[in-house]
Amino acid sequence: QGSEMFGVVRDPFDRMVSEFYYTCTLKVKDWRPNQCDRARLEDNSYMNSWLARKLEYGQDSLALEYLTDNSHFTPHYEFVVGPHDVRMLDYVLRLDDRDAFHEDFQRLMKAFKLPLNLRKMQSISSHGDGHHNSSLLTAQQLTSESTYWIRKKYANDIERLGYNRTGK
Repeated sequence: QGSEMFGVVRDPFDRMVSEFYYTCTLKVKDWRPNQCDRARLEDNSYMNSWLARKLEYGQDSLALEYLTDNSHFTPHYEFVVGPHDVRMLDYVLRLDDRDAFHEDFQRLMKAFKLPLNLRKMQSISSHGDGHHNSSLLTAQQLTSESTYWIRKKYANDIERLGYNRTGK
């Protein structure tokens, strides 16, 4: 209490593609060996069925599954706004545009007189922006079923955080 807090939000469609790659490429393979078929990382139908299954069955998931997933599937809105629509964060940075995110982060650090700098992010991109293997899947390959489950689970992220992807 009395501290200012910030958080980072991300487009839920891009985030779910990134989550697929994150989970399927965990460095610690033994942690959850049956989580994903690593041989199918470039298979559009596999990614979509994996996401739909994860999101559909995650609607009523048990606490153990939630903790095992390290809350990776928690809507970002739940971190920004608490019960009774009380805003929990003073600053919200958006990860959607890397350059804008970097500038916003630097501005925030400067405002608090913190000598922190970000290095270039080295993650698998779901934007298909050429930073990584061009055969990787992007949010453009999401099917209507995957899009349905993302819209359902992340309705507050989409509506209240200003993410509105048209189509599918």
